[in-house]
Formats: sequence, structure tokens, C-alpha cells
Amino acid sequence: MALGIAALAAVSALLVRAPGEARLTATDGVDPLNTAEASVVAVEVKRLRIELSAAEVPKGGEATVTVLFLGAGGAPLKFDDCSALKLRFSLTTDEALPPLRAAGATGGALTCHANCAASPGASCATLLLSAAAAGDAALAVTTDDGCTPPLAASAALSVFVPPP
Repeated sequence: MALGIAALAAVSALLVRAPGEARLTATDGVDPLNTAEASVVAVEVKRLRIELSAAEVPKGGEATVTVLFLGAGGAPLKFDDCSALKLRFSLTTDEALPPLRAAGATGGALTCHANCAASPGASCATLLLSAAAAGDAALAVTTDDGCTPPLAASAALSVFVPPP
């Protein structure tokens, strides 16, 4: 009976000092012939990119924001597990009534999804915005993982009242 590496040892943390590939080997403490191996590839996220389903949204409508993680070559990255990539967002406006509201996001936090529906073959975070009132807003997204300096991206959005 072959066991995977997860059955032999739990990895609670992995310190990555530089991008590259490593092989992990786990050996059963009871049966040293029972081993398993796995590859770990570390890539560096160089920047964030925001993609909007629409930069101008009618009042009562919605806009989907997709945040992609870009590598050194500028291409979106794909992760098996990106739960450690923490993001925060903020919406700012000069309007008395905020034109956009974040639907389902709590405390300004965004979660990375390994399989991005909006951008197949990539990992991303998504945010659904509801257009509540006419006006302009600025969306800012930053990494929230303790790395210095944090990565950031921004986008401008407008909400308009459609003609009757």
C-alpha cells in the first residue's frame, strides 16, 4: 500500500528564502522503507493586476473585480494552494453616499482562489461590487502578508444613472 507524503508527515510551515524548486522527502518513523516525495516550487509574485468586468456601472448593477498575481515575465501565476496570499482592499470616494459596496467581502480582506473562474489557468482573488449611487470611487488592493514593501494595484470605477 503506497502512502502519499501527507500520510507520513504534516508540513506546518515551509520557509522559502528564494524562488526555485525543492524536493521534500518524508520517511515513516516505524518503517524506514516507507517513504514519499513531493516537489515544491516557489515563485515570486512581482506585481498585482486588477481586471474589471466594467469600469462604468449603472446604478443597481454589479461589477466583478479580478485581482491577478503576476510573475517576473508579467504572466498571471497559477498556484496549487494560494491561501497564504493575503490581500486587503479599500474603496475611497469624495461622494457623500458611497457609490459602490463590496458584496460578501468582510473587513476589506480578499481570499486567493487557486482556480480562477474569470481567468482560466491562473489563480486570483475576486470581489463583487454593487453600484448603489451615482459617483466615482477608487479601488486599492494591497498584499497583507507582512512582506515589505507590499504589492499594490488600483483602479477607478464610476457609477452612473441610466437614462429612463
